[in-house]
Amino acid sequence: MTPQLAPLVAAAKARHTAAPANSPARKAAGCALVVLNEAKTVKVALRMLAASTLPDDLRNQTADLIHRLDTEAAGTTKEPTR
Repeated sequence: MTPQLAPLVAAAKARHTAAPANSPARKAAGCALVVLNEAKTVKVALRMLAASTLPDDLRNQTADLIHRLDTEAAGTTKEPTR
């Protein structure tokens, strides 16, 4: 994990912990946690996610969550990384 992704990893972990067991939100947060922890940038995390064999709905929810976390971490001063 890179220092720039540390806040996103922490936010994904918090969402994973707070979400109800076996819920789509918990699954998406867990997937986001894994790819963000392994990637060097948000772009790389999204590429890793795109290459995964996850079901489409879970992959899309995870990508949306990563975009939201990126936007929240940056505040409202920057567009999310695509």
